[in-house]
Amino acid sequence: PGTRIEVICKEADLDRMAALVLSQTSAIGLRYQPCDRMILKRESLDVETRLGPARVKKITVPDGSVRLVPEYEDCREKALARNLPLHRVYERVAAEVNCLDRDQARLYKTRGEDGDRR
Repeated sequence: PGTRIEVICKEADLDRMAALVLSQTSAIGLRYQPCDRMILKRESLDVETRLGPARVKKITVPDGSVRLVPEYEDCREKALARNLPLHRVYERVAAEVNCLDRDQARLYKTRGEDGDRR
């Protein structure tokens, strides 16, 4: 049976990574190819939410529109502190900070911090 290992690294690290793969596995050769990456313009913002302050990434897409994406660590900390599922905290923060999700944010106004309807 064959096993496929993919390593993504900087070009400057290629020889070191190849040496690791060839010395630490049963591989007798490897293929490599250069790869470019396109990234969207982004900046970090601090926002105030009903769950407290949170960091978000402000991302500008090619058409010029903007979306705000919650930072994982901030949501994780809030979820642990409130004993809430991480995905629920992430969704709440995202809905609150994104203009297109204002209707969804209104739904959270009718729920308590524990997610139960009030």
